[in-house]
Amino acid sequence: MNVAVIDIGNTSTGIALYARGKVSRVAHIKGGILKNGKACADALCGLAYGKAPLDGVVLASVVPPALAAWKRLVKRELNLVRSWSTRRFRFP
Repeated sequence: MNVAVIDIGNTSTGIALYARGKVSRVAHIKGGILKNGKACADALCGLAYGKAPLDGVVLASVVPPALAAWKRLVKRELNLVRSWSTRRFRFP
């Protein structure tokens, strides 16, 4: 299974391929999707149209507006969206 894993932070976004228990093809985009949307789209499409197609996408975010933008990007570029699962964690 080939999955794009995307870590959406306040100042940058990390994107990588997870396949066969390993993370590879890691990219970091300064500013993330809200400031550098084209670089994020290019990184996602670079993973999606590699040697094997993507089976899914996992998003982790601390920035709700960026999460919404990534969901739109994934749907637009990959048409992979079937359902989203959201989990919120509260830390002491």
